Amino acid sequence: MENKYIFILDEKGTRVTSLLVGVHAESEEACLELAKKEYPDHTYVTGGDEMQSQFVDYKCYVNGEFIDYVPEVVEPSKKDKIEALKKEAEAEREKLKEVFLTKQMKGLSTDDIKAQFKQIDVDLIKKIRELK
Repeated sequence: MENKYIFILDEKGTRVTSLLVGVHAESEEACLELAKKEYPDHTYVTGGDEMQSQFVDYKCYVNGEFIDYVPEVVEPSKKDKIEALKKEAEAEREKLKEVFLTKQMKGLSTDDIKAQFKQIDVDLIKKIRELK
């Protein structure tokens, strides 16, 4: 005997959850009422085990047919981009610290390292200003 489901979908056709007739409510109509009550502003589709397995395989249901799920590309925020730039600059500083200490212990000039160290901050500020 095939199971009957009420599938609750978001605006992109992605399954939010499924209600199983006979488990979540006694009838298809009662499951649909429960779905509308608990998940207003969603789309409701009835189906069986085959549809359930499609949803379990990360398919979306759009215009009456299943399509592959296409994840949203989320553009990082300006704050996230700035944090990434700062981490990158800090990694560069750490590398220079090692070179600085080595040169200093050998008694060599460290002026070039100091200049590079300062340039990291100048470049960081420039990159942050260029962000949109």
